[in-house]
Amino acid sequence: MKYANGTKQRLLEAGRKLFSDNGFDGASVRAITQAARANLGAVTYHFGSKEALYTAVLERLFASLADRVTAAAAGPGPAPRRLGAIVSAFFAFFKQYPEAPRLMIRHLASVGVPPEAAVRQFRRVPEAIINLVRAGQARGELRAVEPLLATFTLVSQAVWFAVVRHTIAVLALAGVALLAGCRSRGDTLRVTGTVEIRELQLAPLASGRLSRLLKDEGDTVHRGDTIATLEQPGLEALISQRREQAQAAAARTAEIAAAVADSQRAANDLRRAVPLHQSGVISEQQYENLEATAAAAAARLQAVRAATRDSAAARAGLLVTESVRDQLIVIAPEDGVVLTRFAHPGEALSAGAPVVSVGLVRRPWIRAYVGEPFIARLKVGQSVTVRLDGYDRSFAGRVVEIAS
Repeated sequence: MKYANGTKQRLLEAGRKLFSDNGFDGASVRAITQAARANLGAVTYHFGSKEALYTAVLERLFASLADRVTAAAAGPGPAPRRLGAIVSAFFAFFKQYPEAPRLMIRHLASVGVPPEAAVRQFRRVPEAIINLVRAGQARGELRAVEPLLATFTLVSQAVWFAVVRHTIAVLALAGVALLAGCRSRGDTLRVTGTVEIRELQLAPLASGRLSRLLKDEGDTVHRGDTIATLEQPGLEALISQRREQAQAAAARTAEIAAAVADSQRAANDLRRAVPLHQSGVISEQQYENLEATAAAAAARLQAVRAATRDSAAARAGLLVTESVRDQLIVIAPEDGVVLTRFAHPGEALSAGAPVVSVGLVRRPWIRAYVGEPFIARLKVGQSVTVRLDGYDRSFAGRVVEIAS
């Protein structure tokens, strides 16, 4: 798929970069047009919508990869050499488009199946590899393995290596060795696989503007480290206001004892004045003054007692506001390495929007590819021995899950 140089080309390149960094929702049309040095309406003019631009970016990436793979599969030489050319084509593609793996994986993780236009392009990749494997097996150039499994292994190894090559070690299986599949010697089953890690996306629990980002891609983090801080304009002033309100409400509760005494004295004065008023010793005006004083003292007592509830409400409001401030700090929950940065300082983030993703590199696991005839020999909890390229020792492990 070809696009002429100019605004449309710049929009595609800017969209590819921003979609891979921030995801579809995090990449705004304004940011894309600014990066492409185009006016705000350029996306609508050239593509019709942000969704259409996103589809075009994915379709163009998949088409470029498919063109390289199909050309390598149709090249000269025996099947093993052409499989090696396909591996080289993958890495040449990732070298030209380093953000492509992250964009693809982010889409699959958050959205699901890519747009149909992109799927049509990518479908050419496994078709070319499967046809090549079958042709090589028919000519005796490749061993008898399931072509679909071999294709999946070849593609997943290249994509995974491109994603994590800067941060974690990968069990790299090169070229035609990937077609070894599963081999059984006596009671020992030998399989190939990849070293993988679990990934956590860290996000604030409250919305705000990202003020500081203390860790970047590739940085090591430890449990409890501060990754990022956000701010909400006026939040500190609101906390100060509610703290003053809580202190004022607490001070009013100290007036309860005095209010009780005043109310009791006024009530006693009024009670003693009743027979005096009836006998004419005190005037009507004096009696009414005593009634008013007693009523005012009783009302003041009720108001002061209500201050106790106001004080509790004020303290609760202060705690809620302070908790919002705490939720604007992103903390590392485990030791690991920052894999992806999703936001930049100054950006406004909603609650739950990821800031970075952290790979738990201290707890790696192995994804092994086992042929269907050998699945029945495996069971959860079974002991395994892991050998990694570059290490002169083996590692003990166990089977924790068998995919259906």
